[in-house]
Amino acid sequence: QFPKCKSNDANLKSGMQELQLNRKFFQPDGTPHFMMQGHPGLVSLCRMFAAVDDAKDLWLAFELCGQPLSKILFKTKGTFHKGERIYDVNQDVRVCQILEQDNCREFKKIIRRILLGLSLLSKIGLVHCDLKSENILISFDFKKQIVSSVKIIDFGTSFNFNVVNTEVQVTTPEYLP
Repeated sequence: QFPKCKSNDANLKSGMQELQLNRKFFQPDGTPHFMMQGHPGLVSLCRMFAAVDDAKDLWLAFELCGQPLSKILFKTKGTFHKGERIYDVNQDVRVCQILEQDNCREFKKIIRRILLGLSLLSKIGLVHCDLKSENILISFDFKKQIVSSVKIIDFGTSFNFNVVNTEVQVTTPEYLP
């Protein structure tokens, strides 16, 4: 049993929401709930295996899912020059070649899996609210040159669109339309 969050503790509140939403899809051991098993979007959501609440923190343990899409596509290195941060951004050519091969088959696989995950969220009335490249984890099998998994993470600011809520938390302003 987890304690109720204080409304001013945003991190704890976000963690508790993450826990509650993950439990809608998966049992505490990470196996899918019976009612969710048939939905193809379930494989696109990151599973939580454990949650521990101690006196100071809420610890959530998730499956290992790969790297953020932004880090796979681009290698970024920042340096300071005359008091300003300058970034050197390079595309990972190896990843781009995999995504473009066979009429963009692997790129289409990524998009399809993201849409299947969003379809599952929509089915139960959830809006992610912080979907961005950092919250999409990708695993590549470079030997086979395929995408082996795509997972959506970070449901801490999600909300149910069927429930009137005046306190919707939308984060990452750079990704707002």
